[in-house]
This record gives sequence, C-alpha cells and structure tokens, in this order.
Amino acid sequence: MTVADFDSNQYAKRLRDAGLPEPVADIEAEAMADISKSLMALEAAAEKQEINVNASNRETGAKIDHLDSKIDRLDSKVDCVATELDAKIDRLDAKVDRVAAELDAKIDRLDAKVDRVAAELNAKIDCLDAKIDRVAAELRGQISDMKAELIRWAVGVGILQMALISALLLRLIPIP
Repeated sequence: MTVADFDSNQYAKRLRDAGLPEPVADIEAEAMADISKSLMALEAAAEKQEINVNASNRETGAKIDHLDSKIDRLDSKVDCVATELDAKIDRLDAKVDRVAAELDAKIDRLDAKVDRVAAELNAKIDCLDAKIDRVAAELRGQISDMKAELIRWAVGVGILQMALISALLLRLIPIP
C-alpha cells in the first residue's frame, strides 16, 4: 500500500476492530490521513526535486562536455603552437650554427692575415736591424778614421807651431 492508496475510513475501522474506542480510532485515522497528505506532498516535492536535479545534471553534463571540447580544442592549439615553436627554434638553432661557422671561418682568415702581416713586419724589422747594424759599423769606422785624421792633423799643427816658434826664436837670437 502506497501513501496515495491510504483510506482513513478503512484504517479507523481496522483500529476499532482491534479494540480501540471509536473516538480514538477516528483521531488516529485523521492524524494518519494528515501524515499521509504530508508524505504525499513530500513525495511530490521529492519527485519535483529529482526532476530538477536530473535536469540540472543534464545541463551540468552538457556544460562539462562543452568545456571538455573547448579544452580539447585548446590542447590541440597548444600542441600546434608548441610544434611551430619547436620548428622555429630548430630553424634559429640552424641559423645560429651557420652564423657561428661563418664567423669561425672569418676569424680563421683574419688570423691568417694577422700571421702574414706579423711575418712581413718581422722581416722588415729584421731588415731594418741589419741596416742599422751596417750603418752603426760604418759610423764606427768613419769615427775611427776621423779620430786618426784628427790626431794626424793635431800632430801636424803641433809640429808646424813648433817650427814657427823655433823660427821666431831663431830670428830673435842674434847669429854671431
């Protein structure tokens, strides 16, 4: 028997048959009828609430499904962007490697030029050193020659002075 099937008259009769006095059985039957009505109202409210919950669950499920699809699309976009970024990074790495190789080659060429120029400068410095040594030797020889010439000249002047002084002295001295 469900709450909707409750018959208060039949319930009161059963209570009287069980030995309850009629006024008590009638009050008890009315109370049970009120409880039955309250239960029916609660059942209706529960059914309505269940319908609302089911509808809300369906709406929530639809929203969750919609969000899941958005998340899937965003994941797909993120994967695409990540793939593009990886490709760009790979291209930049290759470009950096190429530029680094070109710079290394240029540095090697510059090193070779610097070595060539340094060798040429060292050769010129060695040549200049040899010329300086030759000029210094020539100057030492000329200075030596000049010293000898100066000594000869000084000795010649000294002898000439002595001859002049002797001639003057001889003139000053009367000859007998």
